[in-house]
Amino acid sequence: MDGAALTLQVADTGPGISTQSLPYIFDRFYRADVSRTTKEHFGLDLSIAKEPADLHGGGTLRVARTGPEGTIFALRLPLHRGRHI
Repeated sequence: MDGAALTLQVADTGPGISTQSLPYIFDRFYRADVSRTTKEHFGLDLSIAKEPADLHGGGTLRVARTGPEGTIFALRLPLHRGRHI
């Protein structure tokens, strides 16, 4: 493999993610805001977003920045010769 990869970044302008929550944000059913008691939020979003990286052999989903000005996530998928996306 020649190291080629596709990288997709998604950014928001929300409050960011606390340092206490960072180790858990990709865990299924983890919700940083425990005050949310409605069934609208199941804590699955980031665990589902990480699946393509896990299934793609060498892909990654990382938090590129978190802070008061928002968060950036970077999904990196290696490009394999002979495969088309």
